[in-house]
Amino acid sequence: MLAFGGAHAAAQDAIYTDHASEKGSCAVAPDMLISHAEDAVCGPGFSCERSNFAPAGSGLCNHDGACIIDGQEASGYVTFDLGNYSDHFEVALPTREGWLSMYPCTPVAQLEN
Repeated sequence: MLAFGGAHAAAQDAIYTDHASEKGSCAVAPDMLISHAEDAVCGPGFSCERSNFAPAGSGLCNHDGACIIDGQEASGYVTFDLGNYSDHFEVALPTREGWLSMYPCTPVAQLEN
C-alpha cells in the first residue's frame, strides 16, 4: 500500500504511461489503452483534464476533472486508486459507474510486473 506524501507523489509520477484495461493486453488492443499524463487521462470513450490533487482515503486521490465522456461534457472528481492492488491501478470517472482497471504497459516499481 502506498502512503500519502512522498511515496504517493512518486506513484503518481510512475503511472504517467499507457495502461491496458485488461492484464496483458497492451500490445493486442492498442485502441483500448488508457493514457495517463500529468494533467490528463484519456481512454476509450473518455478524455479528462485534471487538476487540484486531494487525498481521498487509503491509496485514493481525487482530482477535479473536466471531461468528455461518451460524447458528453462532464465534470466532477476523477479518482485514482494507487495503492490497493499489487498489479494494477484503477480510475473512476464522473458520470461512469464503477472503476476502470489500469495495468501499466511499462514496468512500475510499486507493482508486481
